[in-house]
Amino acid sequence: MNYKPVEIWLKTGIVMIMLMVMIGGITRLTGSGLSITEWKVIGGTIPPITDAEWQIAFEKYKQTPEFIIKNNTMEISAFKSIFFWEYLHRLWGRLMGFVFFIPFIVFWKKGYFQPKGLTGKMFVVMILGGLQGALGWFMVASGLVDVPEVSHFRLTAHLLMALLLLTYLLWLLNDIRFNLNTEVSKEKNGNYLNKSIQLLLVIILLQLVYGGFMAGKKAAYFYPTYPTMNGQIIPDNLWANDGLNNLTENVTTIHFIHRLLPWIIVGLFVYILLKTKEKNHVYFQLKNNFVLIGTLLFIQIILGIITVLILNGKISIFWGTAHQIVGLTLFLSVWWLWLKTRRNFEC
Repeated sequence: MNYKPVEIWLKTGIVMIMLMVMIGGITRLTGSGLSITEWKVIGGTIPPITDAEWQIAFEKYKQTPEFIIKNNTMEISAFKSIFFWEYLHRLWGRLMGFVFFIPFIVFWKKGYFQPKGLTGKMFVVMILGGLQGALGWFMVASGLVDVPEVSHFRLTAHLLMALLLLTYLLWLLNDIRFNLNTEVSKEKNGNYLNKSIQLLLVIILLQLVYGGFMAGKKAAYFYPTYPTMNGQIIPDNLWANDGLNNLTENVTTIHFIHRLLPWIIVGLFVYILLKTKEKNHVYFQLKNNFVLIGTLLFIQIILGIITVLILNGKISIFWGTAHQIVGLTLFLSVWWLWLKTRRNFEC
């Protein structure tokens, strides 16, 4: 059966989600995320057009903690600027809904989702997409009550939901490309590699979590130096908070862990690479994957360092967004490598 239309659909979804993450990053870095105070799934498609409509939207924003505490001198012209990015972010989400839902119905009716189990897997995509939209509003709502900041837990959850969608779509693509053969390889050589890559995925995922915490807590602002943290290798207040709270609330600890994890990732990646080179036939099949992952890992570290060093009161929109996108791409590249190793390298 020809799965080409379904493959194109899934690839389009992956590209759109990556662009959504990029727009979301710009929205956060421009301080635009709390500019729209309501969640209207249908009605919010049309932005304010007349002066009266803009004034109504601006008056609603004036009731938020962000305006009262941080932006109480803002004029309506500046409000229109921050409104744009949040509006684009939500509009892109609605467009994604159409791109996912309409082809899903068409392909389902035409019987493209064969064998039978594939329909259920595709339906999960619809559910995850809906959950992502709801989680986005849940995140925004946390900054409209008392404090003009979204919860760093909700921000991170929103990012991870996007990552879950991306990994799921890649998994579906992999299944289709291999004729829906989901049998995991039992080959001994593949087993050691598979488990090592799983560990690498876990550590990169942890790094992404702490990247979300960094963004939500604005932890980068406290230590705009590298390689030291304001002159110290190990900061004095690394254990300022008690227990697990120290790992999720202390900006020093969050920043320290986010700096430490990339080098653990590098070490594990080098170990996997060297072990794979011992099996020439395996390395030959996976060489391009290793080159891609190594390149992304190098770029990601450089982007992180640059983002911190050029920080001057605010994070650069370009460097900050690039750092986030490359981080996601790195995880997805390792995820694809894992999918290949469980297929006994027949690709």
